[in-house]
Amino acid sequence: MIMKLCTFIGLILFPGLLWCITPTYGLEECIDLALKNNPTIKKNQYIIHQYEYQVKRARASFFPTINLSGRYSHSYSDSTGLGENNYSVSLNLNQLLFNGLQRWNDYVIAKLEKEKVMVTYTNSRQELIYNVKAVYYQLLLFENQLNVWKKIIDRRKQDLALIKLKYDSGKEKLSSVKVAEASQQESQYNQLEKTEEIKLSKIKLNLFMNQPADNDLSVKEIDDHHKELNYPEVIQKIRTKYPQLNTAELDLKISEKNLDSTRGEYFPDFNLTGSYGLSDDTFFPQNKSWNIGLSVSIPLFAGFSTSHKINEMKYKLKSQKEGIREIQNELDIKFFDLLSSYSLLQKKVKVQSAKYDSAYESYRIINLEYKQGLTSYDWLQQKETELSQLELENEQLKYNMRVILAEINKYLTE
Repeated sequence: MIMKLCTFIGLILFPGLLWCITPTYGLEECIDLALKNNPTIKKNQYIIHQYEYQVKRARASFFPTINLSGRYSHSYSDSTGLGENNYSVSLNLNQLLFNGLQRWNDYVIAKLEKEKVMVTYTNSRQELIYNVKAVYYQLLLFENQLNVWKKIIDRRKQDLALIKLKYDSGKEKLSSVKVAEASQQESQYNQLEKTEEIKLSKIKLNLFMNQPADNDLSVKEIDDHHKELNYPEVIQKIRTKYPQLNTAELDLKISEKNLDSTRGEYFPDFNLTGSYGLSDDTFFPQNKSWNIGLSVSIPLFAGFSTSHKINEMKYKLKSQKEGIREIQNELDIKFFDLLSSYSLLQKKVKVQSAKYDSAYESYRIINLEYKQGLTSYDWLQQKETELSQLELENEQLKYNMRVILAEINKYLTE
């Protein structure tokens, strides 16, 4: 409480300190900022609005068209030497009554096209969430590995000091000192490499959130809660939400409606027309006229093009149905592989923990024996290298678990 109060007073007295504070983000905060600011999400939102008006435009075709028109003309006759003015105004109506349900199918297709755009939008959201998670986990990985390298450097620094003491007393070879120094330099290079990888991950995370790339930031560590997954249940859920499969199914429905529209070309078109008008040779015409009619257009022969088009579309439908089965098989293979990898990683975590405990204890014992002169530096170096490798692998294993689970959850969340 006292620390918080001191911090509050310090910020009041020195407001410039606010500019020196590096913002810290949690995973959910990064996801929220990305969904709010990412240009890909905004672009797809605008496309959805575009297709909403496309549906409305298709629905508007069910209404009649009504036009108001006016006309003025002047005629002159040489034989009489007289001119005549003509004024007319009319209100015209045209209503399509039936065209083989082609208009209705066009409306349904417009709605299906909008559904496809919605699938694309949902997929872009889930893809962005996955990418943010992957970069966030990568940043945690590099930061944790950097901490491991700092620990390794400290450990190797202590070992190097011990080796030099032994060398000065004539109990160790110069080659052992050189090897230890080279090992320490390698550790310092790896530390620098991780520092650069952290910078790059921060740039990626900033760009996903549509923030300046050079903004400094830090991220919070997360608690992992891994649970057993029911393979058939997960696959069934993924099948209903996998965007590539959903898009293929919507394309199939669109093709079915296009086939219905093509069959509608065999049917006659019925149009209702009507008009009411005024005409005269004065500016305010008084002569009234009206008409109403029904027109029919019957297709008789078009070189069998409609029949060929129908057969072509039937084969397209068969191809699309097989394509859906192909996607389902690819989907099952992909996610059974992912789920299997996730399950194996869960088991590997336990094995890795046991290996690390064993390697740490082995290094501790060999280190004591080396101090007592009971073993060689080569043996100590081997055990230290094994321990360092396992420490780094532990962080990599944690990252692999997180990324695989994020990819699985990409299609399980709403």
